[in-house]
Amino acid sequence: MNLTPLEEAHWVYTHREEYDRQQRYDAAVSLSQWGRFSLRQVAAICGIAHSTVKVVAGSKSEKTGGRFNPACLPILIDIRGRRVRGEAVDADTVRRLVSTGTSLGFAARLSEIPESYLRRRLERSEEAA
Repeated sequence: MNLTPLEEAHWVYTHREEYDRQQRYDAAVSLSQWGRFSLRQVAAICGIAHSTVKVVAGSKSEKTGGRFNPACLPILIDIRGRRVRGEAVDADTVRRLVSTGTSLGFAARLSEIPESYLRRRLERSEEAA
């Protein structure tokens, strides 16, 4: 099964409580290899310490940061799915995404949706409020 970085992150976050320590470490290595997540983001997804991720996955040099809350992953999966199917993403969904504390820039990189598209949806949500 071929997963995108977003799908893999969602899977790991959803099932991390079922994983033993070694499975969490393996998940951290796998997520790190995508080059989309910072070490702290991988730690939050896997439910392990940042220092542990650094040991098992190695140091990162790419700029992969951004505000991120793993609780946003189901929302990002929904947004990405709608966009792939050619459906519009409603403003309230983008507002819920931002309310988790995740930045639009990081959400755009992870979901492969232009940040400008997400920003316009958010502005429409704010205008309606």
